[in-house]
Amino acid sequence: MRQQDLSNTPYEERDQMQTPDFVFWWINQQYEFDIDLAATRENRKVPHFLDKEADALNTNWGMNNLNKIGFCNPPYSMKENACHPTKCTKKVCKTRGYHLTEDKPGLEAWFKKAYKDTIRGLTTVLLVHTPNGEDHYRDVFGKATRIIFINGRISHVRPDGTPASGNQRGSCFIVFEPVDNKTIYRMKVETRLESIDRDEMKRQYSKQF
Repeated sequence: MRQQDLSNTPYEERDQMQTPDFVFWWINQQYEFDIDLAATRENRKVPHFLDKEADALNTNWGMNNLNKIGFCNPPYSMKENACHPTKCTKKVCKTRGYHLTEDKPGLEAWFKKAYKDTIRGLTTVLLVHTPNGEDHYRDVFGKATRIIFINGRISHVRPDGTPASGNQRGSCFIVFEPVDNKTIYRMKVETRLESIDRDEMKRQYSKQF
């Protein structure tokens, strides 16, 4: 069974979870983001954002050098092809109660896009689940410059603004950035491993507000 299948979060909400304010505040102190790369007008963390209609995975995140540092809390769904319009036999469709009308790219596509856009001078920080042996994290080690593990599970925020308790996985920040003002694209880099306590993030945040 996939880890994602153990989640108690309704299927329709899994790709709409919002970043807790204290989590974004803490990482924004280090990077001062120019753009939110996977957001809606209602949950964006910075004024400039890309939503579903903007088709982020097929858009230049650097926007002609107007953006240099992007934040991304991407959809967490596993890669999945759209259902056959009349002959779908997926068991998961019976569970969630509906069929997919379009492909879901999965986290791998977001990692590859973040890595590719370092060639345009863009730094991207993604908030994702902690790696747990999944294949798509192969696009992280040796390509990302930093992984910051959050010690202590965080509760993401539902679309209605309430906390989503019972997170099944830990979380981390994965950072893709140019090195010494040069592209790291197609180069192997050292991936630095760091950590921060969730409660320390909250303590720092509470001191400011």
